[in-house]
Amino acid sequence: MNRKIKKLCQAYTNLTKEDIEILENLNTFLPLLSETHGGDVFIDCKTWDSNAAIVVAEALKPGTSYKETVVGKLAYRENEPAALRTLSTGVRTLRLSGVSQENNPILQTTTAIKNQDKVIGVLIIENDVSEEFIEKNKLMENQMYENPKTSSFIPIVSDYVVDSLLIFNKEGVLQYANNSAKTFYRFLGY
Repeated sequence: MNRKIKKLCQAYTNLTKEDIEILENLNTFLPLLSETHGGDVFIDCKTWDSNAAIVVAEALKPGTSYKETVVGKLAYRENEPAALRTLSTGVRTLRLSGVSQENNPILQTTTAIKNQDKVIGVLIIENDVSEEFIEKNKLMENQMYENPKTSSFIPIVSDYVVDSLLIFNKEGVLQYANNSAKTFYRFLGY
């Protein structure tokens, strides 16, 4: 059994012995999940702070962008909304943007880990999208217009629209959200 999971859960959560055993058993499958999905895989658990989770286990893929382990570190809602949303609601989240512990742009897919009906943790499959992020920023720069008088960039008009605007690519991945949509999604817990 992984004693680190037990120690972290006892220090940061109110999980029972049975809950912790479920997490310890799931931990044995994390390397297989990482290999299968081609991403870094984590287990996070609720803490006493509703806006933070504790990372209790990980399996990092070969070539990961992580330079060190994040086990024992806190993950915050503002950086990892998918993980905290799933911990709060028990609802699966698909490919939601976030920021890794090392400040890299990521996409997270999460699912609740349950003991009966009680959410005891969240299984996270995470992909670093740094390269895609750079390309997206280049695309966004091309969508802005330079004002010849001030040489400053003027954001595209949709940022000033009151309605929420979401643009998805043909795979169903969100490509653009205006400020109104971002505010609305934060309100929903994303």
